[in-house]
Amino acid sequence: MQRFKPTILHWALLLTAFGLTFAAPVAWGQDIQARLGREIEMTDDIIEQAHEIVHEALGPLPRQILNEARELQRRAKDAFLSVDEAGNHKRAAALTIKARKLALRAIEITKAQRRLLERVRQLIAENRELVARARDLVAQSGSPEAERLLDAGLHQFSRGQRAFHNREFRQAVRLTLLGRDLVLRAIRIADGGGAVDRAAIRDELERTDQFLREAKSWVDDDRVTRVRYEEAERLQEQARRHLRADRLREARRFTLNARDAAIKVLRVGSDAPQREDVVAAIDRVAGKLEVLGPELRRSGESSVVRLVNQAERHLKKARDALADGAMKIALAETQLAASLLGQAEDRNP
Repeated sequence: MQRFKPTILHWALLLTAFGLTFAAPVAWGQDIQARLGREIEMTDDIIEQAHEIVHEALGPLPRQILNEARELQRRAKDAFLSVDEAGNHKRAAALTIKARKLALRAIEITKAQRRLLERVRQLIAENRELVARARDLVAQSGSPEAERLLDAGLHQFSRGQRAFHNREFRQAVRLTLLGRDLVLRAIRIADGGGAVDRAAIRDELERTDQFLREAKSWVDDDRVTRVRYEEAERLQEQARRHLRADRLREARRFTLNARDAAIKVLRVGSDAPQREDVVAAIDRVAGKLEVLGPELRRSGESSVVRLVNQAERHLKKARDALADGAMKIALAETQLAASLLGQAEDRNP
C-alpha cells in the first residue's frame, strides 16, 4: 500500500492540531506513546521533504535552519525512547513540534528565495526595453538633466546586475527599482517635463505600487519595518483617494511620499551609506523639489517658501559633502532636506 505524502498545507494544519492536543491534559491516555511515535514519524517525513527543497536554496540560512530542525528531532527521538517518566512524552512532543516548525520555515525561505530570483530576472528583462526607449528620447531632447538622470539610472542598473551575479537578490531588486525610477524620470523630462494629468499620475502610482510590492515581501516580524510599510500603504491609499477626486497634484505628492517610505523599508539592514546610494537619495529629493517646489512657492505662504528654500540649501550642502567624499554628512543633509520639504507640504494651505 502506497504511503500518504501530505502537502505543506497538511503539515501546517497537523502542526497546529498536534500542538493543541499535546498541550491539553485530557489528551493523555494509554495510546499516547503510539500517537507520539506517529507524530515523530510525520516530522521525519517533512524534514525529508525539506531536504529535497532546501537543496536548491540560494543561501546558507535555509540549510542552517534545517540542520537545527534535525538536531531537535534527534533529541525528540531520544526523549521518546526514554518513556520511564511521563514528562518525557511532553518533552518529545515539544521538541518534534519545534523541529517541524523549523523545517517548514526552511522550506518557505527557500521558496521565497526562488521567487525573488525570478523577480530579479523579470525586472532586468523589462529594463532592456525601457533603456532603449530612454536613450532615444534623451538623445532627441538634448536635456542635460535628463541625460544626468539616465546615467544615474543606468549606474543603478549596473549595480543591480552585479548584486544579481553575486547572488545578493534583495539588493539586486532594490537597486533595479531605484534605477528604473531614475530612468523613468529622465524619460519624463525628455518628453517635455511631464504634465499633471490623470495618465501621468496613474503612472506615478503604478511606480509606487512596484516599490510597495517589493517592500511587502521584506516585512517579516520586525516591528520598525512593519510600521514603515504600513505608513507607506497609508500614504498610497491617500494618493488613490485624491486621484479619484481629481486632486491630481495632491495625488502625486502623496504617492511620492509613499514611494520614499517604501524605499526606507527596502533599505533596512543596509550597511554604511555607499556613494551610489547617497547619489540616488539626493536625486530623489531633487526630483521631489523639482515637482513640488514651484507649487509650494506659488502658495505665497511665507513659512512654506522659507522651508522650501531651506530644503534647497541643505540639498546643496549634501551635494558639496558628496563631492568631498563625506557620505554620512551628505546623507544626513539629504534627509534633512527631505524633512524640510515634508514640513512645507504639511503647512501648504
